[in-house]
Amino acid sequence: SIYYNASCAYAQTGNIGVSIEYLNRSFELGNPNFDWMYYDTDLNVIRQTDEYKELEAKFKDKNTIYFFDIIRDLMKRDQVSYSEKIISLGTDSNYYEDYLGNYDIIDVYNRLGMDSTASRFDFSDKVLDFWLCDFTNESESTLIRFLKLKKLIFVGGEGFGELVLADMEVEDLLVLGTDFTHITIDNIMQNGLFQIHNSGEYLNIKNSNFSLQSKSDYYDNAYKSINGIAISEINFQGEPDRVLFNNVNFTESSDTDFQGSFPINVQTKSFEIKQSNFTIPLEFKGLAAKMDFHNNNFDNYVDFTEFQFPEFNCYIPYNQFQKPLVDISGLDQDFQIKGITPDDLKDLRTYDRIVYVLKRLHNNYRDRGEISSANLIYRDLKNIEILHLQQLENKNGSERIRLVLNQIMGFYTDHGTSPGKAIQISLYIIFIFSIFYFLFPSEWDKESKSKLVHDLKIFVKQNDHGYFHPLLKLSKGFTVSFLNAFTLSINAFITLGFGKIPTIGVAKYICVLQGLIGWFLLSLFTVSLINQVLL
Repeated sequence: SIYYNASCAYAQTGNIGVSIEYLNRSFELGNPNFDWMYYDTDLNVIRQTDEYKELEAKFKDKNTIYFFDIIRDLMKRDQVSYSEKIISLGTDSNYYEDYLGNYDIIDVYNRLGMDSTASRFDFSDKVLDFWLCDFTNESESTLIRFLKLKKLIFVGGEGFGELVLADMEVEDLLVLGTDFTHITIDNIMQNGLFQIHNSGEYLNIKNSNFSLQSKSDYYDNAYKSINGIAISEINFQGEPDRVLFNNVNFTESSDTDFQGSFPINVQTKSFEIKQSNFTIPLEFKGLAAKMDFHNNNFDNYVDFTEFQFPEFNCYIPYNQFQKPLVDISGLDQDFQIKGITPDDLKDLRTYDRIVYVLKRLHNNYRDRGEISSANLIYRDLKNIEILHLQQLENKNGSERIRLVLNQIMGFYTDHGTSPGKAIQISLYIIFIFSIFYFLFPSEWDKESKSKLVHDLKIFVKQNDHGYFHPLLKLSKGFTVSFLNAFTLSINAFITLGFGKIPTIGVAKYICVLQGLIGWFLLSLFTVSLINQVLL
């Protein structure tokens, strides 16, 4: 209104009396927006006067709770509970502008008449909870910030818009049975129980650190009448448009051992996790029409067995996962295949669960043309199959052959995913056989090695001009002999049915054996090469 604008203008020029007079007249004439006035920073210069305090008390709804009411109550009591109150903690959605969003921490201290430079109000031994409250306000958004709390709890209520929790430290953070359309958590330090049960459109968790406690005894004792609140978890339902984790860290609380896994249950159009770190076990449930997980680090197991991957729009590079993609008890952290122990694979059901999840992701990588991730996950699939076959008791002949073939394929070609490794190992084999053939006589050598050494000794005795020329002759003879041996090894390795073998003794039979090895390994190399071409 004109009177309200005039009040703000006079306040800014320092004319306190006239500012309060016009502000009082604007409300007497029906100014409906007390919330805007309450948080308007243009009027902060008049708020410490007795006249303003009387005006505020006159027009303020006694059933409405504002941010500065919360601060004052927390200064007086260890536990502040609001039940069936109207909560006005407004901000403009997403940008924290207008209403309370215009305040920095110094503005808050000045509003309360306090002299402090601390970045947060330290209420670390106090509890703040909202029970069945009405969060309707003009900005359709609720902002809580600048607090350090022991527990912050929301249970039920109505009139929800966006809930913004920013610039805070809290032990237990619980949002239960609510219907906030948007929840934004920004720059939060949390160490304790973390649980969200909300039906809404958007969940955005960013720039925050969570040290999770799997269960809270305090919460069990205090609120045991509420179902499903004993463990840390996120349950965001209502078919939200987007669930986003960006630059967040989820670790185990230093106060207690984390038991079980951290469930994240969502049914959303878009599920994104970016630049985040998880060192606790995760259990994803639900479904998403689009998934984008990239630049993350999952340092513990991740269970996808109850999550439905989208057929398209699914980007989850496999190199983010350092542990298995299923929940397996008794993990051996030092075992080579992402924490899975051989004992885990004795159980056929456990083995089938692992294969089911990995195969679904492998098919997704192949369909998207993500060859690197497809190869990595396929290696794990085959290595897990080897472990499973090793655990089988009373293996039949077919299972034994399958086990040996898998082991050879893993050693030679990383289960058909690395033709380059096959070439490298083949060259090693050819070189080793070359050394062996070099030690035996060959029809391709014009002079025997013993004769070369004998001639050297005679030449040295009869020659007064030194050793260089005799040594050069010997080196040439041995070099030619090794090249003959290397050529024989190559021919034996790549040719089945060599013909007349130009060596004698044991080397002749070794040559036949190398031919069989070469034929078998080159067949595996061909399969590996075709597999990569088809990918």
